[in-house]
Amino acid sequence: MKVLFLAGVSSPQRIAFFNRLGTFCELTVWFQSRGEPKREERGEEPGALFRCRFLSGSADGRGNRLNLSVLRALEQEPFDVYVLGSCSSPTEMLAIQWLKLRRKRFILNAEGTFVSDVSRVRRKLKRYWVSGADLWLSSGRSCTRYLQENGADPERILEYPLALNRFGGQELAPLTEEERGALRRREGLQGTVFLSIGPFLPRNGVDVLLDAFGRLSAAGASLLLIGDGPEREKYERTVRDRGIRHVVIKTYLPKRELLRYWKVADVFALPAREETWGSALNEAIGFGLPIVSTTKAGAALDLVRDGTNGFLVPPDNAAMLAERLGKLAGDPELRGRFGAESRKLSEQYSIERMVEEHVRALEQFVRDAERKPESISAPLGLDGPSAIPKAEPGQELEQAGMRRTEGV
Repeated sequence: MKVLFLAGVSSPQRIAFFNRLGTFCELTVWFQSRGEPKREERGEEPGALFRCRFLSGSADGRGNRLNLSVLRALEQEPFDVYVLGSCSSPTEMLAIQWLKLRRKRFILNAEGTFVSDVSRVRRKLKRYWVSGADLWLSSGRSCTRYLQENGADPERILEYPLALNRFGGQELAPLTEEERGALRRREGLQGTVFLSIGPFLPRNGVDVLLDAFGRLSAAGASLLLIGDGPEREKYERTVRDRGIRHVVIKTYLPKRELLRYWKVADVFALPAREETWGSALNEAIGFGLPIVSTTKAGAALDLVRDGTNGFLVPPDNAAMLAERLGKLAGDPELRGRFGAESRKLSEQYSIERMVEEHVRALEQFVRDAERKPESISAPLGLDGPSAIPKAEPGQELEQAGMRRTEGV
């Protein structure tokens, strides 16, 4: 089975996924970009288990890629299955149009997005690009709603666990009490440590988190912010002007250094106003942290079980955010219970599980293509693991069936 995957930016997590997927099919990946040079660990070089190509092209001021070379590349080599990582960039739109004109079936693989208010023209354009696929892979509940809103057939949307944790194995082992104490003293961290990681941009809502933390009545709590961006000076000014104590703001850190700060944290907070996914949540559950997140982070609807491993709050609600943070700060037993549930949930969001779900979808897609033309548009009818063909001997996958989504 020759599979083409048109992806966006290369990263360690994507390379790990493609390397494993490449053991089950003849995989070719075309990346639109090597990544942003300012961020460490972007543009990771591929491994040896799939063919790779970085398409030549350019980007506009908002980072949207235009790789005209994709058209020539598509003409040069045929594939059994075409998978598009999204339909948001001009490059992906060109590829979709090429596939449509040549009446080639393709899969649209979406990695988290929200239904949002847009103009009628933009809504029609989105519907055109999204609805043209023959099968849709969705990273979770918010993404599924987005796909359905834009014309995807609910019976042909399959959800998969999006694995984005950069850490694994021994990296997830906790610090010793001595190491933890030394780091806390060095950074001036006291009591319950709330951690938030992400770009310092208005959409990430760190200003709301600072407001909420300033309201906490729990004595001795600390807030650790790690990131960078145009809002940093504003946050520092807020801390000074309001006299908020025990706030530590650090710039982005290399993976090895960042690891220690994940381990010193007691609770992870994601106050996003709008976040298509929120990969930090994948990492937070991997480290077994309780989570407080807004409902506007795409991953939160799947990775945060309200009252089980964390709390969900509306965006821009500093009072409710403060109340939930304070509840965790004052209850070590609750933190322990939530953290254990987070770690349990993280086992479902591994590269292995993500690949299993994709392999099943690819095999089902090929089987559908081999049917008579009039049956191709029929629902997949997946009712669980038994409806999916197993891999060849020696490549058998664990039973973990793709979920068929229901209408909303």
